[in-house]
Amino acid sequence: MEEKKKRLKVEFKKLFSQGINKNLLLFFCYSISLTCLIFFPPRFLWLFIAALIIIFWKIFFGLSWFNFIFCFLSVFQISILVVFFHRWWLFLIASTLIVLLFKKIFSQSPKEIEKWRLICFYYLFFLWIVLCLGSYSLLNLNFATSFLLFTLGIIIYSLIYFLMEEKIFFLNGLIIILLNLESFWLINYLTLPLPFLSLLLFLNYWFILYFYFFPQTN
Repeated sequence: MEEKKKRLKVEFKKLFSQGINKNLLLFFCYSISLTCLIFFPPRFLWLFIAALIIIFWKIFFGLSWFNFIFCFLSVFQISILVVFFHRWWLFLIASTLIVLLFKKIFSQSPKEIEKWRLICFYYLFFLWIVLCLGSYSLLNLNFATSFLLFTLGIIIYSLIYFLMEEKIFFLNGLIIILLNLESFWLINYLTLPLPFLSLLLFLNYWFILYFYFFPQTN
């Protein structure tokens, strides 16, 4: 029994020295702060704590830039989506996001990292679409505000996508942004529930990316 305990202690020390446990601890703290952001006021405090954890993780423990961006965007978007959703629905959305980010951050093989990075990207972008459409249909903000929010999001997420795919942004990105802005304008004329409108806009973005880049890969 004593030998087994010694072996377990040695293995634990090895894992700790490799920094795996530190990253797990920081991810756990990030997950808790994201959950507290949903359930406990003041939300600004939990938003600040979550952002501080992410910045600390990046500076001192080498969180990759994509993981840093995804974690930051997730905190920002969840803090706004609290206004739209019931807490338990948003908790389910945030829990799914936490699982996806965990898979992305702690995957080892390059193929797995690439797969989960793309899934996280699409999931976060879908949440951004819900945020933009919801600000107009649920919060009754001006359409111009919703349109500007979507414009900001489509620029940021398109830049991220082009960085992930290592493609030139300028002309290609401009075309994709303009096509999606036109789609956003037209889709708002439809009288459909928010989830259906969000899904339509998301599929439109995905199809534009797929059919725009697919001929270039052949």
